[in-house]
Amino acid sequence: MGDEAQQLKEEIVRTREHLGETVDQLVAKADLKSRAQAQAAELTGRARNAGADAAAKVREQVTATRAKTGTAPWMMAAGAVVLAVAALVVWQRRTR
Repeated sequence: MGDEAQQLKEEIVRTREHLGETVDQLVAKADLKSRAQAQAAELTGRARNAGADAAAKVREQVTATRAKTGTAPWMMAAGAVVLAVAALVVWQRRTR
């Protein structure tokens, strides 16, 4: 009878340890706040990387376009001013 009691005690200890591990696993799964924070941090990192990649592509395209056209930004601005003045003159002549 002493042998059976010892085996029963050992089984109880093993069961408690297993139950403790199971509870720890369930607590980790149920910790939604931590899981959500981890997922948010991951998504934030992805978004930052995507934004940086997009900005780099735009810079490359602007540089390539400037190289192809060979015009400086101030020349484009001057052209826009000339067009605006011409449009204003035409508009004023039509309204008279």
